Amino acid sequence: KNPACNCQKKDSSTHIMTICRLRVLVVFLCVCLSQYLVGALLVYHTDPPEFVVRRQLEALRTDDTQTAYQLASPSNKEVTGPHQKFAELVRADPFTPLIKHDKADILMTMEYTKFWRCLVRVWPEDTKIPKDYVYQLSRSKRDDLYFGCWLVDAVYPND
Repeated sequence: KNPACNCQKKDSSTHIMTICRLRVLVVFLCVCLSQYLVGALLVYHTDPPEFVVRRQLEALRTDDTQTAYQLASPSNKEVTGPHQKFAELVRADPFTPLIKHDKADILMTMEYTKFWRCLVRVWPEDTKIPKDYVYQLSRSKRDDLYFGCWLVDAVYPND
């Protein structure tokens, strides 16, 4: 008998295989869960809307469209579609200056009852002429990890 598992020697290999399978399953579930939770780690319900805008601008500055997409609200994602389409949209006009920009500043903010807006000035990397954008955010009401968080509903040029 094997005193560690109280089983016969012929059963110990089965026992070891079961433990190995369980370990693989636990690792797999942790990886899957971390992919699900990664978005929740980007913003919290206590973060102000300015933080979310700065977080998305930083993601766009580094060409991290996945993070930028995770900061989009459910209504924004309904319009833009899945991440791949979102990435194509932000790399096209009029949003091209946001990708890999040199600098971005929030110039003014406006808080309304149901949403929050700000004016952002971006200095694209290939020109010294700044481009202004309006960001609109609202608190997520969807019952998920983002409940109560400020998320980006829309970004549009302020021409």
